[in-house]
Order: sequence, then C-alpha cells, then structure tokens
Amino acid sequence: MKIAVYTRSEQYLSDSLLSQLLESASACGVGLLFSSSCVRATLCGGMERFDSLFDVADSVDLILSLGGDGTFLSCVAELKGKETPILGVNSGRLGFLSSVDASEAENVIERVASGDYMVEHHMMLSVDGSFDKTSCFPHAFNEFTIKSNVGLMTVSLSVDGMSVADYSADGLIVSTPTGSTAYSMSVGGPIMTPECEAFIINPIAPHNLSMRPLVVGPSSVMELVVNARGTAIATLDNRSFETVSGDRFVLRRSTKRAVVVKFEKGAFYSALRRKLKWGVNII
Repeated sequence: MKIAVYTRSEQYLSDSLLSQLLESASACGVGLLFSSSCVRATLCGGMERFDSLFDVADSVDLILSLGGDGTFLSCVAELKGKETPILGVNSGRLGFLSSVDASEAENVIERVASGDYMVEHHMMLSVDGSFDKTSCFPHAFNEFTIKSNVGLMTVSLSVDGMSVADYSADGLIVSTPTGSTAYSMSVGGPIMTPECEAFIINPIAPHNLSMRPLVVGPSSVMELVVNARGTAIATLDNRSFETVSGDRFVLRRSTKRAVVVKFEKGAFYSALRRKLKWGVNII
C-alpha cells in the first residue's frame, strides 16, 4: 500500500507527527510519499517525494491531507477530479473536513492499512464562465461565491432558464452539501448532510430582508449575471479571480466527485457536536 502525504506548509508536520507516521508505516509495510513542501520529511533517508499530487494520484491508494480545511480544499483542487480517497488530518484550526486531529493520528496508518475505514462520495459544483480554467480548477467542493469589492452589488439568478431574482447584496454563495457548514452557514444557510443531493443559493447581507436561502435540486442549472461597481471577486473554494459587470456564470452538478475517508459511521453528526459545539452549554 502507498500513501501520499500532502500539505501546503511544513508547519503542519511536527517532528512528533512525522515520527509517528514513519514508525507506523514501517510497521505496517506501507510506503509513504511526501509532498515537496515537507522538507523535514524529504531529508529523511530514502523518503520518496512528489511535486504534483495529480501526477502521483493514480499510483497511491490514499492521500493524507495534513493541515486545516484550506489544505483539504487545495488537495481536492490539485487532484482535478481524480477519485483517490482523501483522509484529512487536522493540524489547523477548525478542520471540519478532517477525520482526525493530529493529536489523534497515532493509529491512522494502521487503521488504513487494515481497511478499517469507510469512504463517502461528495458531489461537487461545476462552474463555467470567462476565467482561466487551466489555472483555476473550475469545480468547487464547498462553494462558488461572487462578492463585491465596493459596497452593494446585484447578482441576477436564473434556475433552469427561469428568472428567480436580482439579489442586491454584498454577494451570493452557491454551496454544495459539504459546503453547507462553511461560508453558507456563517450567513444563515441550512446545514445539509454530505449524502444530500442539492445546492444552497444564499445571499450575503441582502438589502431586501425577505430574501432567504434557497435550496434547489441536484439537476438544476443556475445562471448568475454580475452587476457591480468596479470589480468583484469570484471564488471557487479557496481559489479567486476578478469579475466585472456583465460576466455570466453557469453552474451545475459536476461530473467529478471527491472521495473522503471517514473512520466512523455518523462522523458528520459527531463533528457537529465536537467542532460546532452543538448541545454544549456555552453560557
């Protein structure tokens, strides 16, 4: 078995975590490949390294994403639709997408090597528009967002060719079920479990207070047209580019999926309790 260890910064790979991974991999007969950003790991004798996650994805059985949710999103983007399973090990802050925290990572390799895990297939969002799709992977794991640079903007929305509304707001979010616990949640959107098949359309600080989040079906085709003073920022997960008035984006369910590794059934509900403090008396 081969596992690729991916991170955006060596700060997420402590000496103790590196030691645990190497010892466990040796004991289980697992080969580890480290991303080139892991200088500490690649200095260890005999360690394989890689520069491109996309290039090694077909030759490994699983990817360990070391960091926070931003690292996980970058991992998904670098795979460009390849369905190599990803296991998130949280060395960042919230780490909602992660299955374990770095402090609990001692048995990760052993559990993976013995097949003691399950996988979830998460739907993604395809985005078509006038932007460089070679430098910006045009599929979102969490959400697609259009946000004003200066004051109020208008985003006109149509679904399946039918006009829905002109949103006068700071911006608009279109979220996947996975992204329902991210930006969309912070502006009052509903939470959906990962197995749900739907999209959330959610305005950011709408001028009309009657405008609420809207949930549409998985086969819906959404068209967004930008009307902004100056430039606005469009974001797919953690990848951004400028957009201007008149730009049009067409969003639909992607043909690509992300495969996420979990260690327990009901991990999503456990994460709500542990990471979002559901049911905790905070008074």
